[in-house]
Amino acid sequence: MGVSGSKVFIVKGKYKDFRNALIERGWVENTDKNSLFYDLKWTTKVKDIKFETVKPAQLVNHFNNNACLTSKYGLCKSLRSIMLNEALDIDRFFPKAYDMSDLQDFENFL
Repeated sequence: MGVSGSKVFIVKGKYKDFRNALIERGWVENTDKNSLFYDLKWTTKVKDIKFETVKPAQLVNHFNNNACLTSKYGLCKSLRSIMLNEALDIDRFFPKAYDMSDLQDFENFL
């Protein structure tokens, strides 16, 4: 919490409406984009967040190491690892995907 109990936010990027909505709700903006003092930090890029410094009460709009869910390659690898541990046919609910760096997948693709 900021001064006099106000919530403090940092917005990095052109989010004018988001910024205005927070201010209308009584939030206070910390204009130092690199500051560790905030309740909410909203950025366009995950690299703008130092995850090792985020405290449990702080909110950010990105997840650390999220490529296992947010990229097709990462999601495919995650699902395949689940498939090895569970009786699960990922092809029933996930579009067919191939890892071209894996020789077996490459041959299956051809």
